Amino acid sequence: MLRAFIRRRPVVSYYGLALTIVCLVIVWQVGFTLWRAGAGDPFDYSKVLFGGLTDFGHGRPYANIISIAWVAATREPALFGIFVFATAPTVSAIVTSWLGWGVEGLKTLFARLKLWPTRAFRRDALTGYAVIAIVFYLMAQMHLALIDKIEGHAEMLKALTPFGMPAILFPLTFLIGGLIDDGATDEELGWRGFALPSLLAKLPPLAAALILGVIWWFWHFPREVPGLALGGLSWGFVEGQAEFLALVVAMTVVMTYFFHRTGSIVPAILLHGWGNFLTKDLGLGTSYFFDDRGWLFVGSAICLVLVTGPRLGRDRYLALTGTAPA
Repeated sequence: MLRAFIRRRPVVSYYGLALTIVCLVIVWQVGFTLWRAGAGDPFDYSKVLFGGLTDFGHGRPYANIISIAWVAATREPALFGIFVFATAPTVSAIVTSWLGWGVEGLKTLFARLKLWPTRAFRRDALTGYAVIAIVFYLMAQMHLALIDKIEGHAEMLKALTPFGMPAILFPLTFLIGGLIDDGATDEELGWRGFALPSLLAKLPPLAAALILGVIWWFWHFPREVPGLALGGLSWGFVEGQAEFLALVVAMTVVMTYFFHRTGSIVPAILLHGWGNFLTKDLGLGTSYFFDDRGWLFVGSAICLVLVTGPRLGRDRYLALTGTAPA
């Protein structure tokens, strides 16, 4: 009965489990915070799950899977909750695939981590990877130049060497930064590896992307509940959530296009990872509606819809495979 339900409602099954996991993480974090406060240990909830993270002593805040593990292991074990939170989409995708389709479901899921599924995709995939890498690397260089001008040369050097690697190796630092981002690395097998193909099997591409963007945004919302309970609703919160919703919907539209062109979720990992790298390591600390990462994704999403229409490159996918994503 469970298998039959999962096969009929794969996205509902997947999303229900992913959302349950993050809600349980928040409940545990709040309970742990209250317990420590009762023991006389002043404790800031915001620094348990999402704050207080730095890189390897080089000065600029940069949360990633390595720095989170380092801080959690050396100073604050509660930060391991971030991994449980961030990996919820991937854990849910694995569990749902296994319960619904067994070994074949897992093979299908993990096959989407290939750079391209068949030789027919290779040229399109290589072109897509090149475009993504060039655009984000140029943006990284622009950020470094702005940091040097606005915040000073010392801050620019910190941003240039977040892992302590020589500045001359920044291209390698840039590559690593995109691949070890906790959001991109931990989440994308779920969102674009399981949920997106499941939605594409039943809906037009643009509709699938818009729906996935909204539920992706809402999946993050439990982390905001304790802050709302303590501080109440404010215009700044509403504005921030509106910005975040527009960002993740635009990101999903762009990721859907590249999924069709490559047959892989690796572009989604890179888009997510390098986008976060720009704001985490190379951000300028400014606060206004949309940073340049936001404008890049929103502008790209609008252009893709205008150029490719609501099918977002699906015709090319069908031409290369003969079948729709499933």
